[in-house]
Amino acid sequence: MSLGATVKRLLVTINLILVLLSLVVLISYWSNGNVFGAISILGFLTPVLFFFHSIFLIFWLFKRSRWLLPSLLTCIVSIYSFGPFYKIFGSNAGGDPDISIMSYNAMSFNRWGNIPLENVDGKIREFIKRENPDILCLQEHSRIQHKELKLYRYRTETPYSIGRSVQAIFSKFPIINKGSLEPEGTLNNIIYADIVLPKDTIRVYNVHFQSFKIVPSKENLKKNEPFRLAKKISVAVDQQLNQVKVLRKHMKNSAHPTLICGDFNATQFSQIYRMASDGFQDSFFEKGNDWGSTYNLKGLPLRIDYILADSSFKVISHTNYEVELSDHYPVKAEFKLKPEK
Repeated sequence: MSLGATVKRLLVTINLILVLLSLVVLISYWSNGNVFGAISILGFLTPVLFFFHSIFLIFWLFKRSRWLLPSLLTCIVSIYSFGPFYKIFGSNAGGDPDISIMSYNAMSFNRWGNIPLENVDGKIREFIKRENPDILCLQEHSRIQHKELKLYRYRTETPYSIGRSVQAIFSKFPIINKGSLEPEGTLNNIIYADIVLPKDTIRVYNVHFQSFKIVPSKENLKKNEPFRLAKKISVAVDQQLNQVKVLRKHMKNSAHPTLICGDFNATQFSQIYRMASDGFQDSFFEKGNDWGSTYNLKGLPLRIDYILADSSFKVISHTNYEVELSDHYPVKAEFKLKPEK
């Protein structure tokens, strides 16, 4: 066998392995259960897989080879399933918004000193006051911060009694109903509030889905042998699935226009995102641009924090902020309520 034939066979093999990995991601995305367990975490690498498919596509096109078909079909199905990987244009829809809302995992306002800066909690509060959203959804909140956020007259927080990760919804408008959903088997939680706007009453959910609690590093790989690591990932996926099902079930009982904000700990390439966003508009897809990154994982831009709106809303704008005061970046969106038919 000639060297050229050997190289071609190697390239075809690599290409088909990439197709197989992408197929695993796609099957996991469209399923409603934990089909592949730990392997489903491949969804985090979808942009990388797509990049290599693009390289192979260009290469096989240049060679005028039929082997371009596997990557071509994979790219088409991926874009159809996941939406755009990168938004070139973002635009303001025009008109005055009825409501602005921000979602931010504030990492307890740096209570544990993870960010090596002075006065991080004060800088977070200054940022919030400067951007001045009408509604503020915080994950990993610090309860004492409400004393410094006096621009919001109304708030609801995760109840003290349940001993879970603290979340909060702050509002400039009256909150007439509130609650906590408390999925079983996790310290994470979902809270909600019914908020009275001048034009209508809306429901806002603030979600914080289960984290994988794994940061890729040599130290982590040493501490967690492959089997233990795989089990940890699979358990986290099970918990996320339970949490998103609790959310969707509860939403059926609401007659109000609904917004979902929060830290999903899952990318747009995951079944968790698909199930949570079913029937909702993603403000980034509608009006965002660039990668829309909300979490930087070793240089890989990930979008795991979202603002979703049902069809009662028109998305006016979406903004991502590269504010390095937490391990997450905040996002903000503006909406206009559509007239009732």
